[in-house]
Amino acid sequence: MNADTTRKERPRPFAEDWSLPATAQPPTTIANPLGAAGRPETAALRPRSVGPRFRRYDVEAIAGAPNVDFYWGGVDLSPDGAEVAFSWNRTGAFEVYAAPLVGDRIIQLTSAGRRSVVPKWSPDGSLVAFLRDEEGDENMQIWLVDRDGVRERRLTDDPAVMHRHHTWSPDGRELAYVANEGGKRFAIFVMDTATGEHRRLTDGREDDHQPRWSPDGQWICFWSRRESVHTNADLFLVLAAGGEARKLDTRGALEGESIDGRWSPDGTAIAFTTNVRGRYQIALAHVADGTVTRVEPLGSTPFDDTEASWRPDRRGLVYRHNRDANV
Repeated sequence: MNADTTRKERPRPFAEDWSLPATAQPPTTIANPLGAAGRPETAALRPRSVGPRFRRYDVEAIAGAPNVDFYWGGVDLSPDGAEVAFSWNRTGAFEVYAAPLVGDRIIQLTSAGRRSVVPKWSPDGSLVAFLRDEEGDENMQIWLVDRDGVRERRLTDDPAVMHRHHTWSPDGRELAYVANEGGKRFAIFVMDTATGEHRRLTDGREDDHQPRWSPDGQWICFWSRRESVHTNADLFLVLAAGGEARKLDTRGALEGESIDGRWSPDGTAIAFTTNVRGRYQIALAHVADGTVTRVEPLGSTPFDDTEASWRPDRRGLVYRHNRDANV
């Protein structure tokens, strides 16, 4: 059953609680109350000073602020590049917030008093999908909240099931996620966000992780440990409409892991993390019609390289480089 919750008033500003080092220029905040039409009044968008012990903030400041969550999900950039969504525990419970890359306001999008984490913007930027731990047992449920933080809607409602790794389809109509429904291991599911109807894509005999949509919405890539040697892990593809999952041959006869697959913007390659040559490194699997045509390791260093993300123009990757325990 879906739950629909509408705020009666706009969340209050809280820059007064933003405990970062002071600079000569204080930041401002926006009260941003709702007008009669249910939208912020134009006059309310005038910033006001909150005192000399505060400063303007940026993404680096948010990432370095106390109690901003990076264990569950970190920061997500809106499709238009204007805002970041993040989860922050400023009052004893993690809630979802949004902040612009240019400007001086932070908006609290959720206020349930329950851990709300892993915000993910919809492709059109109108909604944020997130996970909420309602019972404190880490059996997260998937919720939606609109960009203004006015209306919430629950998508899943099974307290006995853990939901993880939710990700939007390119057209914004569906969410892929993993869940241990039916007492099984984590399997891949897809849900229609308008109707709440969902379908199972994998059988849940082994844990499946990190579903990611191809840019055309046809395929979902994920990784799983399905061999008798359980230290091995492989990438798989499954049709979003349903079908048999197929293993991508990224390791050959080598032992190790191929995990965390991420599609290139044109859908012709999947960047992934592998340790088949010792240290973790980034590699590319060139794909066509759901099959690997070539695997291309991207350099080799004495340090771990992980979590690659594509540039929008496909001309490069951003990744984590762990050098002497400094990331």
